[in-house]
Amino acid sequence: MPANPSSTPVARPAPAAALDVLVKGYGPSHATSGVTQTSRGDLAAVSYNAATPTAGTYPHVAIFDFVGTAWVKVTDITLDIGGEVLPPADNATPITVVHLTASDTPDFAVVVNYNDGPAAGIISRIDGSWHPLTFSGGRHGGDEVFNPTFNATSVTERANTCTPSCAAGNYVTTTYRYSPQTGRMVAIG
Repeated sequence: MPANPSSTPVARPAPAAALDVLVKGYGPSHATSGVTQTSRGDLAAVSYNAATPTAGTYPHVAIFDFVGTAWVKVTDITLDIGGEVLPPADNATPITVVHLTASDTPDFAVVVNYNDGPAAGIISRIDGSWHPLTFSGGRHGGDEVFNPTFNATSVTERANTCTPSCAAGNYVTTTYRYSPQTGRMVAIG
């Protein structure tokens, strides 16, 4: 007697294996956070380059939830930070899980490459939606920090003053921490 097909267990793809398949669709230049386990379930972030018809290439980050047996895209954010995502073999533009905000959902530090070094944006799920955090009170502000170093509760930027020129400029170090009052990364000290 043949087995009842409805009673045959179906193998559920592991989140990591399904993520490996997913990221291959983002071309040769991409980075992934890998599977990040949270109390709400597995999530992942993928950064990649997207070309526009008239304005060049911009880095993007897509956030995914693992639902049932597949990764489902929650959002896709254009990073207004310039630069580009390099191929994974370079290991120069990673996405790392950080915990800079008070959210129970981890934040993602998304690194991109410039000619003069790395820059990073922070993607957070504060106030119920994923978005880039802005930096204020430092040398230039905006959605990115240059030459970043991430610590347990802060990020430190090492930025060139470009005075008298970028080739002969000095470097200024600024440390930022998340401010729940402003919803931004604010320069300290």
